[in-house]
Amino acid sequence: MIWKVFGFEKIKNSFIKWVETKTLGHAYIFSGQEMIGKKSFARELAGLATEKIGLAVNPNLLEIDTTSSDSGRTIGVDKIREAKIFLSTTTHDGKYKFLLINDAHLLTIEAQNALLKILEEPSRQSVIILVSHLSGNLLATISSRCQLIRFPPHPAVLLMAIADQYRIAADTKTSALEIASGRPGLLKKILDNIPSLDVKEVLAEYSRLAKLDLSQKFAFAKKMSDDKRRDEMIEKAFIWLAYARKQNGNPAKILKGLCRFLDSASQPQYNFRLALENLLINL
Repeated sequence: MIWKVFGFEKIKNSFIKWVETKTLGHAYIFSGQEMIGKKSFARELAGLATEKIGLAVNPNLLEIDTTSSDSGRTIGVDKIREAKIFLSTTTHDGKYKFLLINDAHLLTIEAQNALLKILEEPSRQSVIILVSHLSGNLLATISSRCQLIRFPPHPAVLLMAIADQYRIAADTKTSALEIASGRPGLLKKILDNIPSLDVKEVLAEYSRLAKLDLSQKFAFAKKMSDDKRRDEMIEKAFIWLAYARKQNGNPAKILKGLCRFLDSASQPQYNFRLALENLLINL
Protein backbone atom coordinates (compact mmCIF):
# COMPACT_ATOMS: atom_id res chain seq x y z
CA MET A 1 0.00 0.00 0.00
CA ILE A 2 1.22 3.49 -0.84
CA TRP A 3 0.28 5.75 2.05
CA LYS A 4 -0.60 9.36 1.36
CA VAL A 5 -0.01 10.42 4.95
CA PHE A 6 3.57 11.47 5.67
CA GLY A 7 5.97 9.62 7.97
CA PHE A 8 5.11 7.28 10.86
CA GLU A 9 6.86 4.34 9.17
CA LYS A 10 7.04 2.17 12.30
CA ILE A 11 3.37 2.72 13.04
CA LYS A 12 2.46 1.98 9.43
CA ASN A 13 4.42 -1.27 9.47
CA SER A 14 2.73 -2.38 12.69
CA PHE A 15 -0.76 -1.78 11.36
CA ILE A 16 -0.02 -3.40 7.99
CA LYS A 17 1.11 -6.51 9.88
CA TRP A 18 -2.02 -6.49 12.05
CA VAL A 19 -4.28 -6.10 9.03
CA GLU A 20 -2.54 -8.89 7.11
CA THR A 21 -2.64 -11.27 10.09
CA LYS A 22 -6.18 -10.21 11.03
CA THR A 23 -5.05 -9.23 14.51
CA LEU A 24 -6.32 -5.65 14.62
CA GLY A 25 -7.41 -4.56 18.09
CA HIS A 26 -10.95 -3.45 18.84
CA ALA A 27 -10.05 0.05 20.05
CA TYR A 28 -7.18 2.51 19.72
CA ILE A 29 -6.36 6.01 20.93
CA PHE A 30 -4.32 7.97 18.39
CA SER A 31 -2.51 10.53 20.53
CA GLY A 32 -0.17 13.33 19.49
CA GLN A 33 0.07 16.98 18.53
CA GLU A 34 -2.63 18.63 16.48
CA MET A 35 -2.38 18.52 12.70
CA ILE A 36 0.38 15.93 12.41
CA GLY A 37 -1.71 13.41 10.46
CA LYS A 38 -3.49 11.22 13.04
CA LYS A 39 -6.92 11.52 11.45
CA SER A 40 -5.55 11.04 7.93
CA PHE A 41 -3.71 7.94 9.13
CA ALA A 42 -6.94 6.55 10.62
CA ARG A 43 -8.82 7.11 7.36
CA GLU A 44 -6.16 5.38 5.29
CA LEU A 45 -6.00 2.50 7.76
CA ALA A 46 -9.76 2.02 7.40
CA GLY A 47 -9.35 1.97 3.62
CA LEU A 48 -6.58 -0.61 3.86
CA ALA A 49 -8.41 -2.90 6.28
CA THR A 50 -11.74 -2.76 4.43
CA GLU A 51 -10.19 -2.86 0.95
CA LYS A 52 -11.86 0.45 0.13
CA ILE A 53 -8.67 2.35 -0.66
CA GLY A 54 -9.20 5.37 -2.88
CA LEU A 55 -12.98 5.50 -2.54
CA ALA A 56 -14.43 8.97 -1.92
CA VAL A 57 -16.79 7.43 0.63
CA ASN A 58 -15.96 4.28 2.59
CA PRO A 59 -19.25 2.57 3.58
CA ASN A 60 -17.42 0.68 6.32
CA LEU A 61 -16.22 3.87 8.00
CA LEU A 62 -18.22 6.23 10.20
CA GLU A 63 -16.59 9.50 11.24
CA ILE A 64 -17.79 11.58 14.16
CA ASP A 65 -16.60 15.01 15.27
CA THR A 66 -17.98 18.30 16.57
CA THR A 67 -19.21 19.37 13.14
CA SER A 68 -21.87 16.68 13.32
CA SER A 69 -23.18 17.93 16.67
CA ASP A 70 -25.85 20.52 17.37
CA SER A 71 -23.54 22.73 19.45
CA GLY A 72 -20.53 22.46 17.19
CA ARG A 73 -18.34 22.30 20.30
CA THR A 74 -18.97 18.90 21.80
CA ILE A 75 -19.79 15.38 20.70
CA GLY A 76 -23.03 14.29 22.32
CA VAL A 77 -24.49 10.96 23.30
CA ASP A 78 -26.83 10.92 20.30
CA LYS A 79 -23.83 10.48 17.99
CA ILE A 80 -22.57 7.54 20.04
CA ARG A 81 -25.99 5.94 19.82
CA GLU A 82 -25.84 6.28 16.04
CA ALA A 83 -22.37 4.76 16.12
CA LYS A 84 -23.63 1.79 18.13
CA ILE A 85 -26.23 1.04 15.47
CA PHE A 86 -23.59 1.39 12.73
CA LEU A 87 -21.20 -1.01 14.44
CA SER A 88 -23.92 -3.55 15.22
CA THR A 89 -24.82 -4.17 11.58
CA THR A 90 -22.80 -6.65 9.59
CA THR A 91 -21.11 -5.78 6.31
CA HIS A 92 -21.94 -7.54 3.06
CA ASP A 93 -18.28 -8.24 2.38
CA GLY A 94 -17.39 -9.42 5.88
CA LYS A 95 -14.79 -6.66 6.34
CA TYR A 96 -14.11 -4.52 9.40
CA LYS A 97 -16.33 -1.61 10.36
CA PHE A 98 -14.42 1.45 11.57
CA LEU A 99 -15.62 4.17 13.91
CA LEU A 100 -13.39 7.25 13.88
CA ILE A 101 -14.00 9.86 16.56
CA ASN A 102 -11.97 12.99 15.92
CA ASP A 103 -11.19 15.31 18.87
CA ALA A 104 -12.43 12.56 21.16
CA HIS A 105 -11.61 14.70 24.20
CA LEU A 106 -14.70 16.76 23.28
CA LEU A 107 -17.04 13.84 23.99
CA THR A 108 -19.44 14.80 26.76
CA ILE A 109 -19.37 12.70 29.91
CA GLU A 110 -22.68 11.15 28.91
CA ALA A 111 -21.27 10.32 25.49
CA GLN A 112 -18.13 8.83 27.01
CA ASN A 113 -20.19 6.62 29.27
CA ALA A 114 -22.23 5.45 26.28
CA LEU A 115 -19.01 4.75 24.39
CA LEU A 116 -17.69 2.80 27.36
CA LYS A 117 -20.57 0.35 27.05
CA ILE A 118 -19.64 -0.26 23.41
CA LEU A 119 -16.00 -0.80 24.37
CA GLU A 120 -16.99 -3.27 27.08
CA GLU A 121 -18.84 -5.46 24.56
CA PRO A 122 -17.14 -4.91 21.20
CA SER A 123 -18.46 -6.63 18.10
CA ARG A 124 -16.05 -9.01 16.40
CA GLN A 125 -15.53 -6.89 13.28
CA SER A 126 -15.53 -3.39 14.78
CA VAL A 127 -12.50 -1.13 15.20
CA ILE A 128 -12.87 2.10 17.17
CA ILE A 129 -10.26 4.84 16.83
CA LEU A 130 -10.27 7.85 19.14
CA VAL A 131 -8.15 10.71 17.77
CA SER A 132 -7.08 13.36 20.26
CA HIS A 133 -4.29 15.76 21.16
CA LEU A 134 -5.67 15.80 24.71
CA SER A 135 -6.18 12.11 25.33
CA GLY A 136 -5.58 12.62 29.04
CA ASN A 137 -9.04 14.23 29.24
CA LEU A 138 -10.73 10.94 28.39
CA LEU A 139 -12.19 8.85 31.18
CA ALA A 140 -9.65 6.44 32.61
CA THR A 141 -12.09 3.59 32.06
CA ILE A 142 -12.11 4.37 28.33
CA SER A 143 -8.33 4.73 28.07
CA SER A 144 -7.82 1.40 29.83
CA ARG A 145 -9.85 -0.36 27.12
CA CYS A 146 -7.94 1.17 24.21
CA GLN A 147 -4.45 0.62 22.88
CA LEU A 148 -2.55 3.90 22.94
CA ILE A 149 -0.68 4.78 19.76
CA ARG A 150 1.56 7.82 20.15
CA PHE A 151 2.25 9.80 16.97
CA PRO A 152 5.56 11.69 17.33
CA PRO A 153 6.32 15.04 15.67
CA HIS A 154 7.77 14.72 12.18
CA PRO A 155 11.48 15.34 11.54
CA ALA A 156 12.47 18.67 10.02
CA VAL A 157 13.61 17.08 6.77
CA LEU A 158 10.11 15.77 6.07
CA LEU A 159 8.50 19.17 6.59
CA MET A 160 11.17 20.79 4.46
CA ALA A 161 10.18 18.45 1.62
CA ILE A 162 6.59 19.69 1.95
CA ALA A 163 7.62 23.34 2.06
CA ASP A 164 9.82 22.90 -1.01
CA GLN A 165 6.68 22.16 -3.05
CA TYR A 166 5.61 25.79 -2.58
CA ARG A 167 7.03 28.69 -4.53
CA ILE A 168 7.45 31.15 -1.69
CA ALA A 169 10.16 33.43 -0.36
CA ALA A 170 12.89 31.71 1.65
CA ASP A 171 12.27 33.80 4.80
CA THR A 172 8.55 33.05 4.68
CA LYS A 173 9.29 29.35 4.30
CA THR A 174 11.67 29.45 7.26
CA SER A 175 9.09 31.18 9.47
CA ALA A 176 6.41 28.70 8.47
CA LEU A 177 8.67 25.74 9.27
CA GLU A 178 9.51 27.16 12.69
CA ILE A 179 5.88 27.76 13.54
CA ALA A 180 4.74 24.35 12.25
CA SER A 181 7.20 22.64 14.60
CA GLY A 182 6.82 19.13 13.24
CA ARG A 183 3.17 19.37 12.19
CA PRO A 184 2.60 19.01 8.44
CA GLY A 185 -1.10 19.84 8.80
CA LEU A 186 -0.29 23.22 10.32
CA LEU A 187 2.49 23.82 7.78
CA LYS A 188 0.13 23.18 4.87
CA LYS A 189 -2.52 25.37 6.44
CA ILE A 190 -0.05 28.25 6.69
CA LEU A 191 1.43 27.81 3.23
CA ASP A 192 -1.93 27.24 1.52
CA ASN A 193 -3.14 30.57 2.90
CA ILE A 194 -0.17 32.69 1.90
CA PRO A 195 -0.52 35.58 1.17
CA SER A 196 -4.01 35.78 2.72
CA LEU A 197 -2.54 34.74 6.06
CA ASP A 198 0.21 37.09 7.16
CA VAL A 199 2.26 34.98 9.56
CA LYS A 200 4.47 37.92 10.51
CA GLU A 201 1.38 39.95 11.36
CA VAL A 202 0.05 37.16 13.59
CA LEU A 203 3.35 37.18 15.48
CA ALA A 204 3.50 40.99 15.55
CA GLU A 205 0.04 41.04 17.11
CA TYR A 206 1.41 38.91 19.93
CA SER A 207 3.99 41.60 20.73
CA ARG A 208 1.43 44.42 20.48
CA LEU A 209 -0.98 42.73 22.86
CA ALA A 210 1.71 42.45 25.51
CA LYS A 211 1.99 46.26 25.57
CA LEU A 212 -1.74 47.00 25.94
CA ASP A 213 -3.34 48.00 29.22
CA LEU A 214 -5.92 45.75 30.87
CA SER A 215 -8.95 47.52 29.46
CA GLN A 216 -7.58 47.14 25.91
CA LYS A 217 -6.76 43.49 26.50
CA PHE A 218 -10.26 42.84 27.82
CA ALA A 219 -11.73 44.58 24.77
CA PHE A 220 -9.67 42.32 22.54
CA ALA A 221 -10.83 39.27 24.51
CA LYS A 222 -14.46 40.32 24.06
CA LYS A 223 -14.01 40.72 20.30
CA MET A 224 -12.26 37.38 19.84
CA SER A 225 -14.75 35.51 22.03
CA ASP A 226 -17.46 35.91 19.44
CA ASP A 227 -18.57 32.49 18.17
CA LYS A 228 -17.44 33.39 14.65
CA ARG A 229 -13.91 34.31 15.76
CA ARG A 230 -13.12 31.65 18.36
CA ASP A 231 -11.48 29.30 15.88
CA GLU A 232 -9.36 32.19 14.62
CA MET A 233 -8.26 33.00 18.17
CA ILE A 234 -7.38 29.39 18.92
CA GLU A 235 -5.32 29.22 15.74
CA LYS A 236 -3.49 32.43 16.67
CA ALA A 237 -2.72 31.10 20.15
CA PHE A 238 -1.50 27.86 18.63
CA ILE A 239 0.90 29.79 16.37
CA TRP A 240 2.02 32.00 19.27
CA LEU A 241 2.83 28.94 21.35
CA ALA A 242 4.82 27.29 18.57
CA TYR A 243 6.75 30.53 18.08
CA ALA A 244 7.28 31.19 21.78
CA ARG A 245 8.79 27.76 22.29
CA LYS A 246 11.48 28.64 19.76
CA GLN A 247 12.52 31.84 21.49
CA ASN A 248 15.01 32.23 24.29
CA GLY A 249 14.07 34.10 27.45
CA ASN A 250 10.32 33.59 27.34
CA PRO A 251 8.99 33.47 30.90
CA ALA A 252 7.66 30.05 31.81
CA LYS A 253 4.34 31.63 32.81
CA ILE A 254 3.74 32.77 29.21
CA LEU A 255 4.26 29.27 27.83
CA LYS A 256 2.13 27.78 30.59
CA GLY A 257 -0.52 30.42 30.00
CA LEU A 258 -0.75 29.60 26.29
CA CYS A 259 -0.92 25.88 27.01
CA ARG A 260 -3.59 26.45 29.65
CA PHE A 261 -5.66 28.59 27.29
CA LEU A 262 -5.49 26.06 24.44
CA ASP A 263 -6.43 23.30 26.85
CA SER A 264 -9.37 25.27 28.26
CA ALA A 265 -10.52 26.45 24.83
CA SER A 266 -10.97 22.85 23.71
CA GLN A 267 -13.30 22.09 26.61
CA PRO A 268 -16.79 23.58 26.21
CA GLN A 269 -17.45 23.65 29.94
CA TYR A 270 -14.87 26.43 30.32
CA ASN A 271 -15.65 30.12 29.85
CA PHE A 272 -13.77 30.97 26.64
CA ARG A 273 -13.66 34.71 27.27
CA LEU A 274 -12.43 34.29 30.83
CA ALA A 275 -9.74 31.87 29.68
CA LEU A 276 -8.60 34.37 27.03
CA GLU A 277 -8.57 37.24 29.53
CA ASN A 278 -6.38 35.19 31.86
CA LEU A 279 -3.98 34.52 29.01
CA LEU A 280 -3.75 38.19 28.01
CA ILE A 281 -3.20 39.38 31.57
CA ASN A 282 0.03 37.40 31.74
CA LEU A 283 1.44 38.47 28.37
